[in-house]
Amino acid sequence: MAEKKKLLEKIESLKQRLNLLITEKSCLQDKEIIEASTLLDAVLNEYNELYNSSNRN
Repeated sequence: MAEKKKLLEKIESLKQRLNLLITEKSCLQDKEIIEASTLLDAVLNEYNELYNSSNRN
């Protein structure tokens, strides 16, 4: 359960960072925005896998 909470906190932090980058940059294709989005996507996938595996048990 602690792992889910840790992932949720990381997701929230990454979302805030992505939102900040979007407001600061003039182009959504900026390298930093793409990297932040890709990292958020990876963590969301990790959370989804953990969530699905815990619901199967």
